[in-house]
Amino acid sequence: MGKRPQLTDELEALSSMGEPTMIQSGEELEKSDAETDILKFLVDLFH
Repeated sequence: MGKRPQLTDELEALSSMGEPTMIQSGEELEKSDAETDILKFLVDLFH
């Protein structure tokens, strides 16, 4: 069976990322949290 392709640097960093370190406004934080959660899910699913 073949190997999965390597993740991009951005996705690799995202897969090992902990809590956000930057302070953002509530709306920006909510939006970025949702996007981050989706991307983390996809990385976990396919990696």
